[in-house]
Amino acid sequence: MIRTLVAACLCLALVRTAGAQALPLIADEGDPDVEERLRFLEERIALEARGARTWESLWSIVDIGAAGFGVYQLSQHQSNAQVASGHVGITKAATGLVFLTVLPLNATRGARALVARGNQDIDRLGRLALAERVLYRNAIDAETRYTWRPHVIGAIINLAGGLIIGALGDWKAGARSAGVGLAITELQIWTQPWRARRDLREYRSRFGDVLPPEPPPKASLKAGATGLSVTF
Repeated sequence: MIRTLVAACLCLALVRTAGAQALPLIADEGDPDVEERLRFLEERIALEARGARTWESLWSIVDIGAAGFGVYQLSQHQSNAQVASGHVGITKAATGLVFLTVLPLNATRGARALVARGNQDIDRLGRLALAERVLYRNAIDAETRYTWRPHVIGAIINLAGGLIIGALGDWKAGARSAGVGLAITELQIWTQPWRARRDLREYRSRFGDVLPPEPPPKASLKAGATGLSVTF
């Protein structure tokens, strides 16, 4: 089991490292201001993506380790509370790992989108607009630590797990599980990369404000001869 967990950590680290490709720079031609903006944005977005991938990799390893500890608890259980503690730990770790894998930070997704657009024949202004939106979204991501949602969701999940363990006969272990889970969740939230906030401030001071982000598409419902059509 230990060898399997170590191998999984190594594979995950290799996958994260393989995704750390450099962003191609625009050639020095055309409007110097556009070229300077692009160069600044692409260099900073590449650094932000590297930090985001490092953060995702480290917390993925933490989740894998937590899942392994939960398996160990199940193998050594002597009461229903210990069984519940193992299952709660595995469930929380697996949930965190799935979210890190399926929903990476905007810094990771935005860098990939910029690389993909860089491999296409598009005009520099279009690429500049995309790079500005990526930087803006990265900065919004960095602000989530100051919002209530991630803290409240983390508290609900960890308190629910602690109550389950306590209800099965060990309130002390339930309180310990909830407290440790809350501390780890808060640490994960507050260590989320924040470089984009500084980069956005510097960009605005040097070049002015970024382009406004694209509004989210609106959902619509239409009825036709063949039935209902939902677009979103």
